[in-house]
Amino acid sequence: MGCLSPILFIIIIGIVVASCTNNKKEVNYSKLNNENLSAAINNSVGDTGHDNKKRVIKTKVDSSNYVMLRLNADASTDAKKILYDTNDVMKELKKFKNAKQITIWWYETAIDDKGNKSEIPVVKVSMDRDSMDDIDFENFPIESYEKYSKDYFVHPSWSIK
Repeated sequence: MGCLSPILFIIIIGIVVASCTNNKKEVNYSKLNNENLSAAINNSVGDTGHDNKKRVIKTKVDSSNYVMLRLNADASTDAKKILYDTNDVMKELKKFKNAKQITIWWYETAIDDKGNKSEIPVVKVSMDRDSMDDIDFENFPIESYEKYSKDYFVHPSWSIK
């Protein structure tokens, strides 16, 4: 009976750790909607961005299955980190086979010369279905976004070089 207590304790700790580390939400990739998009994004890059704000600001799917996303970037990050996060997000979102195009706007807090804060778009990537299907986002070099995106933008004060 004495040996059972440490073993039982280890089992309980293992269960608690496993339940705390697996916060992934179930995603139905056959249903292109805000709930599934948000879950897929949160599963890929976490559910909070800078200043502990929710990662997903807004998701929109239009009648032609074009997806527009507004996401909070991580605090004090740079364009390279955002584009690596874009790889992680795109790897998940390309599983939505009925999405014809995905546009991601990443936002960060900017402070002007008077100390006023505002949320500004710092990176934009837009990919159509053909491009998403052709790209392996696991190995995709972030420098190639400019070449393969339908629409690409990096705020002038941010550089990926």
